[in-house]
Amino acid sequence: MRASGSATQNLIHDQELVFLRLKAESDSARAYANNLSADLQVQFQKQAEAMERANKLEADLSQKQKIEKVQRAQIDSLEARIERESASTTEVGAEIESLRAELAWKKKEQELQSAHAQFQHRKIDRLKESKADLEARSDSLSNNLMARSAENEDLKMALVQTSKRIENFESQIDSLGKLSQSGSQNNEELKALKHQLDSIEARDLALKSAIAKKENELATLESQKAKTQKNLKALEVATSRQLEETHNLMHRVNNLSKKEAQAHLEIVALRDELNKSQDEMDRKKIIYDTKSRALNAKLDNAKLSNEIVFEELKKEVSIMQRERDSIAVVQRETELRNGKLVSKIERLESERELLIDASSSNAISSVYYRVNLGSQPSLEDISGLTMGLEIFRRESRGKIHTSVGHFSSLKEAIHTKDTMAQAGFRKAVVEAYRNDERIPLKEAVDTASIP
Repeated sequence: MRASGSATQNLIHDQELVFLRLKAESDSARAYANNLSADLQVQFQKQAEAMERANKLEADLSQKQKIEKVQRAQIDSLEARIERESASTTEVGAEIESLRAELAWKKKEQELQSAHAQFQHRKIDRLKESKADLEARSDSLSNNLMARSAENEDLKMALVQTSKRIENFESQIDSLGKLSQSGSQNNEELKALKHQLDSIEARDLALKSAIAKKENELATLESQKAKTQKNLKALEVATSRQLEETHNLMHRVNNLSKKEAQAHLEIVALRDELNKSQDEMDRKKIIYDTKSRALNAKLDNAKLSNEIVFEELKKEVSIMQRERDSIAVVQRETELRNGKLVSKIERLESERELLIDASSSNAISSVYYRVNLGSQPSLEDISGLTMGLEIFRRESRGKIHTSVGHFSSLKEAIHTKDTMAQAGFRKAVVEAYRNDERIPLKEAVDTASIP
């Protein structure tokens, strides 16, 4: 019994040991499971945080891509506007240059017309003085003619009286002849009568000679009077023509003054537009600088999150910087063009000052003028406008330039240029030539003199 009880106790003890071991293993497994669960929970949290960060990065990347698309669209729009503004600035500069050149030509033409009008006024004054002299001479000739006519009338009356006396003497001679035939008349009385007859005939011849001389003088005076009246009529016609031409010239001068004022207003408007374009470019430059700084800030923030976005933003910033540099280059080119335009205007003004006293006609025979219509028109375009003028073609810088006419007077060339301008050739200009070689217009005008 004691052996079985000991075996039972040993069995119970072994079972207790097994239970304790199993309990320890169970506790160890439970602890391991708890640790594993905690580790899994930590991993799950990390994965969730990683997923959240990934989603956030994806959202940020999507947002940045949207912002990039918007910014690229804005950049494209700004580039297009800059190109349009540059083209507009170029067109405005070209239009300003064209208007200034046209204004300089109009001023020079106005000054030439004014000089010609002053010359016409002086010529009219001289014609008036000549007319007054001719009228005085005509009055003097008329008075002289009247005096000579009175003298001629007196001479004619004396001639009539002498003729009557001669007839009386002839009748007396006839009667004396009859008496002589009958032998009853005294010879001495006959000689005395013959002597008286001879003296009367001598006086008659002298009177006839004087009358013929007076008639010649009268004819000469009448001829001079007719010429004087003809000259007076010619002077009156010339004076009326000069007055009409002077009126037309003054009308053209007034029109040119109005055109000059209008051109000044257009130039002021174009300058304002150019200044506005410059201000717009400056404002865009400031906007570009602001955007560039904002993109640089975004680039600094993007360095902490995403290298790809950083590279893209870096490229975008470099593009913005290049665009800003190109804008600066365009601005410098615009300033250079403006400087050239100002210098060209000053040069044209100085040339206008030099051409104030130049004449519009009577150039030397080796200098002539043509009207250049530009490189657009063809022979068919101007076939109905040339009015019999010569047409010339020459090649310059790869373009064919058309010119018409061969004028010895600048006034005729300017008139033809105005006619062509009214017909649609707005870019028509006057060119000067010497010995078939083109020369500056100033040099051609310097060689001319006022008639």
